[in-house]
Order: sequence, then C-alpha cells, then structure tokens
Amino acid sequence: MNKDPKDPNGMKEGDVLPLNESIEMEIMDETVEVEETEEVEAVEETEIFEETETVEEASAIVETEQPVAAAEIVFLDYPGLLLKAKQEYRDCWFGLSVKDYYSSDDTVSGFRRFFNQRNLDKLEGELLSLSENWHANRSETYAKIKKLMKKGLNLSDESLDWLLRDETLLTMRAYFNRARLLNPELSMHDVVNGFWQVLWMTAVREAAGQEMELTAPIFGYALLPRYADYLVNTVKMESTEQVSSIDKLLAMVRGQEIVIRNLKDKEIRELVDAVEKDYDRGLDTEIYSCMEQMVTTTMKAFEEQKGAALPFLKDLLGASMTRSMTRSIARTQAALGTLKESEFDFFAGQGMLEGFVEEFANLAYDLERKHSTIFTVASKVGSLDDFADKLLHFTDEMLSRSKDHYDGRLTPFYSLLMDTYRMKVMMTVIENKKMFSKGYYKEISKFSVIKPSYLSRLEERWIEKQKLKEILDQLLSTEIAD
Repeated sequence: MNKDPKDPNGMKEGDVLPLNESIEMEIMDETVEVEETEEVEAVEETEIFEETETVEEASAIVETEQPVAAAEIVFLDYPGLLLKAKQEYRDCWFGLSVKDYYSSDDTVSGFRRFFNQRNLDKLEGELLSLSENWHANRSETYAKIKKLMKKGLNLSDESLDWLLRDETLLTMRAYFNRARLLNPELSMHDVVNGFWQVLWMTAVREAAGQEMELTAPIFGYALLPRYADYLVNTVKMESTEQVSSIDKLLAMVRGQEIVIRNLKDKEIRELVDAVEKDYDRGLDTEIYSCMEQMVTTTMKAFEEQKGAALPFLKDLLGASMTRSMTRSIARTQAALGTLKESEFDFFAGQGMLEGFVEEFANLAYDLERKHSTIFTVASKVGSLDDFADKLLHFTDEMLSRSKDHYDGRLTPFYSLLMDTYRMKVMMTVIENKKMFSKGYYKEISKFSVIKPSYLSRLEERWIEKQKLKEILDQLLSTEIAD
C-alpha cells in the first residue's frame, strides 16, 4: 500500500508484507486426540461467527418493515456450513496422494526451457508495439500474443482464449482505470494482486449467468483484503497506530462513520462505499457479515502466527483455514450477491487452496521473520516433499470440481488459475531446495518450463520497473472492441 504519512519507520512505496495464511492440521502429530481438536475448533467457530444472531435479527426486521417473498431472503447457516466445509476439505487433503504427480512425458529439456524464455523475451519486446493496434488488428494481435504466451508458459488454448477475448480485456481496462482514480500512486504489486481478485470475481459472475463486468462491489472488494493484510501484517507500524487503523477499518466495514485523517482512511472509505452502492445493509446483511469476518479472521490468523511456536500450542490450522475460507466466501458474495449451499462449499475449498499456495510461496519470508505456519513448523522436522506433492494434487482436485459447477463455464478461468498455482508451487521448491530432499528437488526441476531466476527477472522488469504500467498506459488509451 501507500506509505503512511504517520509511519515513523519509513515504509517504502509498495512495501506490502506477504499474506500469512496457514491451513494445515497441526502438523500431523499422532499423539493428539481428535476429540480434543474438534472441541477447540467448535469453540473458535462460535467466537468467529458471533455476529450470526445479528444477521437473524436483521432478517426479522426486514420481513416486518418490507414485505418480501420468503424465497428471496434465505440466510445460510454459515457457522454450520463452515465447520462442514473445513472437515470435508481437511479429509480431502489427507486423502490426497503424495506420489507421481508428473510423468516422464511432462519433462522439459534445457533447450526447450531456453526457447520458452526466448519467446517470453520476444513477447515482452513486442507487447508495447502490439498494444498500439488493439483495435485495428485485433485478431492478428491476439493470435501473436497467444502463440508467444503458449510457447513461453505452456498455458492451454482454452485459458488463453478466455484471457485474451474482448470481454476480459474490457474488464481489465475498467479495473486499472478505476484503481488509478482511487490512488494514482498505488503500487503495481497491489494493483496486480487486486486484478487477480477482479478476474476471479468476474469469472464467477459470468459463469453464474450474469454479465461479465466490473461492478462497484467487485472493485470495492478486490482491494479491501489487501488493505486488511497491510494493516494487520505491517509490524513496523507503532502498535497504537496499528490498533487504531484496524479499528477504523472494522468500523467502516460495519457501516459506522469515522473521521477521515489520512489517505489510507479515504481509500478504504471509498472501497466500502463501492460495495454499499449495490448492496443494501438492511437487506444484504450476509455480505457485510462476511466482509467483517474477512477482517477479524485476518487479525486472528496473524495473532496465531506471530513469533515462533511449537505445534499444537497455537491453532495454526483452525485460524488460517477460517481466514482463507471466509475471505473466499466474502469475495463470492460480492460477485454474486447471494450464495447457494453448494456454492458455499466449493468456494470455501477454493479459499483453502488459495491460502495453501500463498503460504507455501511465502515459506522463506515467514521463516526469516519467525512466523509460525504449518510449513515453517514442518520444515524444521523434515523435508517438505509431501506438502508440495499434495498441493499439486489439490490444484487438480479443485479444477475437477470446477467442472461440476455452472455446467463447466468456470473451467477456462480455473485452468488459468491452476496453471498459475502449479508454477508457484514448483518455483517455491526450486528456490528453497534446502527444505526438500535432493531427489525431489532434482526431479521436480525437470518439469519447470522456465528457470526461477528468469521468472524473478521477469517480475522485476514488469512490476518493479513498471514495464506493465507502460503497456497498460497504451492499452487504456486505445479502443478494444468495436
């Protein structure tokens, strides 16, 4: 986020600490009794969803003051559904294979890897000139970009066709334009992170049969979790200021008025207002309850992970699973406005996977800062080979489940998302080889389509040195569709 004018430690522009979600059963200690674990989780779920009675009371008020058909207002049993989803996906996780994710057919030779990187260099060099002619030579431009991306990153035709069509590009342009209006100095790290949230929400919206567009609530929620992460994870901030900032964020999410004292307050207020533009607090109470849980579970997970911890002294799994799942549910609510029970279950699992991958990718960062996560704790007692394999299998499990929702219309985006997750897992293994067995490191390195060092340089050029900003400037100043 932006540098806080009151930050005495001089956080630099774009200094955003990685997410700290952790989602794993307390490192599989056979001495822990299942009954005790389940009891602890049940107590915590009661605490986390303490607002449930308020939601039910609000529904009663709505029915009294404004006649609405019963079928139009259906409040799900969120605490019960969350407990059910946590148990289901926990069982799924421990039932996944830890062997033979890749076959010999998936290996990438050194020459192939070299040519992949050459294609990406060529793509980088041509994108700026190609973006000048989006309107005049759309088909030719898309075909060239698709060819270079497919060769460079081994993405599927289905995913690239979805990503490079006019509807997706228009959504992309609308988001980046609005993000700049919110704050022209917003770092590219935050802008890109918010873009993935927008892409996710608009993909779900379209799959559910609604128009693919950047609605006000989608834009508002895309960046709100990033602000919550910043306020909760920024350890350089004075403790009193940190508490004050979090309290103000919670107050705004709850619909309370606050005194705007700095740029960050103003931006958060605008994001919450964007959600309120389409969703009435009296009628759409579940949406605001989920947003509040997004903030409180982020705080709870961070408190559990602060400092080194022995397994089972803190409920790393319970806090982190709840954080990631409620974040995903809140995001889906912002996109669709309402959820069915089957949708709740699926998107809770999506949140769990997303949390796993992000925390796995942040492994080195968390170890350096002595943050306790399931991965940092496990790394101190053995290799993380099985964790990496299970994550790769879990991505396939969630991709498979996506085909059962919305008649498979979500799958093109999910294929793109899962390819991104697989690359993150693989690169984490290669960049942290000391935490994996020599055999596993050597084996998984055969399947990387590009070198991690090259990917790091690519990210530096595109994000740190604003190459992406140059291309977006050109894209945003030209027509996309007729």
